[in-house]
Amino acid sequence: MSLEVPPLRARAPVPGEIVTLAELEPRHILATLGRLEGNKLATAKEPGIGVNTLRRKLRRYEAPPAK
Repeated sequence: MSLEVPPLRARAPVPGEIVTLAELEPRHILATLGRLEGNKLATAKEPGIGVNTLRRKLRRYEAPPAK
């Protein structure tokens, strides 16, 4: 079973921008996923989370923001 997915893109922070942890987490995870060429297992290992947690976070990042 392969855990490979196409790389995703994360927006780079703007110099001087104040970034919350809630904004930083998806940026970091998406950047790591892209750097590791979509390998979810390796991406999950970097911050020490499980693959299922990573998948749940990725689904949340793709969901439209709540109104």
